[in-house]
Amino acid sequence: MNRNTIHDLWKYVKIGGEDECWPWTGGTHQKTGYGKARVYDRSTRLAHILIFEAATGKQPKKPVQHSCNNKPCCNPKHLHEGTYSQNLNYYHATVGAEAKSNTGIKGVTYSNATRQYRARTSQHCLYVGPSVFAAWAARLEWELNQVYY
Repeated sequence: MNRNTIHDLWKYVKIGGEDECWPWTGGTHQKTGYGKARVYDRSTRLAHILIFEAATGKQPKKPVQHSCNNKPCCNPKHLHEGTYSQNLNYYHATVGAEAKSNTGIKGVTYSNATRQYRARTSQHCLYVGPSVFAAWAARLEWELNQVYY
């Protein structure tokens, strides 16, 4: 039987510098990549939330978020409480497609070297030349300006 206490969890954290990410070295959730752990033989919980509880001594009232956007990170300096919408907005501003766009269009970048646009979707990238992109962008702009009743 697994009888970890909340303070036993630290043995699964690779502690580094004060401002570095401290990755979880225990088990991870296969789909999300978040660390997972079981404490006091209860149900499995996300490791960063358990570490937050161990570091602060309180249970979070809101979702625990990573300021580093690194899912396995357990550095208490990188963990804070916030709302789901705050977390989503922060992610999109720092990691998501908007942060990487140099065209002003979400998920679309332009390379001067290849003179091609790159449209990023959830799983694939599409490379097109300027004429194809211009037609696609014009169509998209037209659709966005339509009023549907």
